[in-house]
Amino acid sequence: MRAWSESKGRLADLLGADQDFLHVPFGLLLFVILAVAFRKQKHPLLVSLAALTGLQFVNELLDGIQWWLWTGTIAWGEAVEDTGLTIGLPLCAVIIACMAARRRLQDNPTTTGARQDPDGVKPVGAEIQKFEGRFRSRN
Repeated sequence: MRAWSESKGRLADLLGADQDFLHVPFGLLLFVILAVAFRKQKHPLLVSLAALTGLQFVNELLDGIQWWLWTGTIAWGEAVEDTGLTIGLPLCAVIIACMAARRRLQDNPTTTGARQDPDGVKPVGAEIQKFEGRFRSRN
């Protein structure tokens, strides 16, 4: 665990940045990497945010153990601050993406797959999706 803390300190010194500040770019970078890795999921940004939150929890757990061994206490305020710095920008990105998707659906409801046939009698989007799914599974 000491190596983990020392490696973070060395990286901060190398970049000439405060160790707390490193949470912002690394949180965003890790979020983008996770979003690419989970791009085939139904909700890749939410899954990526959840994974990032889990990884940040592990990071803070290691930091908490380190603090406990050094001082006998845990710096809860620093843990909350680090978590906010790590997850803040990715959370904003997810909120903005959700708002943009909702606006697109409100502006153009025919993109949801619930289009009507030309006579306006029955929805045909679901039937087309079923057909496409059967066609893809054969190839």
